Amino acid sequence: MATFPPPLNFKAVDEPDVYRAVYDFIQTFGLPAMADAPKTGRIFRGWSNRMSLPPDNEYAVMSIISHFRRGTNVETFDASQAAIDEDGVLTTSELILCDVQIDFCSDPHTGRDFARRRAQSIETVARSSLGPQFFAQYDMGCLYATDARDLSFVGDAEQYVSRWMTTVRLSFWTAVSAELPWFDAVNLKRLENVDVHHKP
Repeated sequence: MATFPPPLNFKAVDEPDVYRAVYDFIQTFGLPAMADAPKTGRIFRGWSNRMSLPPDNEYAVMSIISHFRRGTNVETFDASQAAIDEDGVLTTSELILCDVQIDFCSDPHTGRDFARRRAQSIETVARSSLGPQFFAQYDMGCLYATDARDLSFVGDAEQYVSRWMTTVRLSFWTAVSAELPWFDAVNLKRLENVDVHHKP
């Protein structure tokens, strides 16, 4: 019986940068637009250390909160390199559904309700044709966003901070590839008819 070596040289295939895409989405559609904040910026990645928030509480935080598969893997085999090194490349891909929570904060004393309006703007666009069109440039799909929710809290200054949250569901492919031996011809010494040569 012929035996073959195991696959070699595993490597991850580049996948979309979720945080970069969502950052740009907030910059574009988090309306009314937030004014630039020197030094700190106004859009932050969640669960990061040693970061300072703007003193006026006008900012957004984006956090990946779930990441799970949809369906079974898809495998593709590329033998184009076989003439060089005798190994082809097997790529196994997985469709990922990814939930990104976006929290908008603002000072409620201004009376302009910016946090709610920005969350509502993101939810509206994500549920329209504009959402998928925007994320297509990042090789991602935009499926929908949840209804905006009020999660206001008391900040460090013991004053209310308006916080409204929506969650955007995205989809993208992730993959791993490996070199794999292969063949396209078999040298048969004998071909038997099972019904004739191996009767029950």
